[in-house]
Amino acid sequence: MIYSLSGKLTYVSEQFVVIECGGVGFKCFTSLNTAKTVGSVGSAVSLFTHLSVKEDALDLYGFATHDELDCFRLLISVSGVGPKAAVSVLSELSPQKLALAVAAGDVKAITKANGVGKKIAERIALELKDKLPDMSEEEQFSLLATDGMLVKRPVLVGEDFVLTGFREKEWAEKLKLPFNS
Repeated sequence: MIYSLSGKLTYVSEQFVVIECGGVGFKCFTSLNTAKTVGSVGSAVSLFTHLSVKEDALDLYGFATHDELDCFRLLISVSGVGPKAAVSVLSELSPQKLALAVAAGDVKAITKANGVGKKIAERIALELKDKLPDMSEEEQFSLLATDGMLVKRPVLVGEDFVLTGFREKEWAEKLKLPFNS
């Protein structure tokens, strides 16, 4: 198993990068998120890797973060999801967004990935629901707010409805109102 590669970046495309280590160029398939963050040709780069062994090929997949590698491995553990589909999902969704989509059962977000249909997306959401780490409500709110994905909902505070992403208890505390849970 090749855990990671560090070396000089010699080629970058949307689907893969080539890293030269000790005079050997290693082709690593990557997500779009990793391809965007690796830097420019000639720069030093490190990627966490996964070696996929098939009957007719040895394919190396590289990721900028350990979280992305972990999500890749979880995705390929799902029945019917191969390495290419997993990379496609991670090109569309960051590990945090994937965790949020799985927790919410948001199949539509997962199907945005190229080559992932409704049935596979449903299987991903079902099989990974207990495997991905839970995010606190604050982390979810922060992620949604920074991505512009925040859907505000009406919350009753006292006798008024307020459109907010915060929970009623938080508004009650901010406004110093009694809260009945």
